[in-house]
Amino acid sequence: VSGALLGFSFGALFSLFYLIFVLSKINYSSNLFNRSYKHFYDEQMYLKILFKNIFLFSITSLLISAISLEDSFLFSYFMYMINVNKQGISEMFGMFTGKVMTIIHIPLTFSVAMSISIIPYISEMYNIEKESIKKMVSNAYRYIFIICLPAFMGMMFFNNEVFNLVFYKNTSGYNLLSISACLSILIGLMQITTSILQSINKFKIAIKNIIIGIFIKAICMYLFIVIYQMNIIGCIIANLICYMVIWGLNQCEISELKLFNLKHTGFIYILISSVIMVIVGIVIKYYIFTLSLHTYLKSIIIIISCIITY
Repeated sequence: VSGALLGFSFGALFSLFYLIFVLSKINYSSNLFNRSYKHFYDEQMYLKILFKNIFLFSITSLLISAISLEDSFLFSYFMYMINVNKQGISEMFGMFTGKVMTIIHIPLTFSVAMSISIIPYISEMYNIEKESIKKMVSNAYRYIFIICLPAFMGMMFFNNEVFNLVFYKNTSGYNLLSISACLSILIGLMQITTSILQSINKFKIAIKNIIIGIFIKAICMYLFIVIYQMNIIGCIIANLICYMVIWGLNQCEISELKLFNLKHTGFIYILISSVIMVIVGIVIKYYIFTLSLHTYLKSIIIIISCIITY
């Protein structure tokens, strides 16, 4: 972990020096620069705004990381309040963060990467071509649903098979995946809507919404873990509510700006394909259940069949 953090720090430092070097070479009086950024004639003003945005980007990323860190700090504390021993806390929290969240972040890696790739275009064209922006934002949502919706349904209906495939024989906690599966969609929607707000210079709104989500999550964790004593299930529900609140607040802002125009037909096609995938997977699961094959091989057959069907 220390090595990874050190490498990340050196990479960020190198990027900063490279950015300063490139900016020092820009001709701020050139015609190209004046056409694209007419209000940035003054070099110092431009750098001031740039580094302000970098700072706000960093704060937003830090707050998003704090949502996960909140589990580490509050879950143990609240569990001690209801007299759960240290070993029990470690086992439950390890299954959720070490296994369930690892699987959930697999589809998010692809969907969010594709979605965020359009953010620079939105930032550049926001005040020029609103119709093009609507199309790009809609595409970002479509990328999220194309990957995360079938992943959600697969994790919900084939949780044991997914655990067998990823963790082989160590499948304890697979039942938590069904409850947590919706996080794959909610986290993706939260991240893309936050990025869209950042790209149109709505940093403060994005930061405010994340802070609200963090506070609501803390309240929900206390309610579900201490009051209702739902243990790790309470932590999962608190995460679902947190990400849903942040996405909802972000979505309200994006809708007010009229940057969203997702066609329902596209979403319906994705939903139908996902349902067909699940039906085929269940049929194949029922068929191969009677065969004398290794559990790991059965899991591979089911998951690959679902992917091909989708």
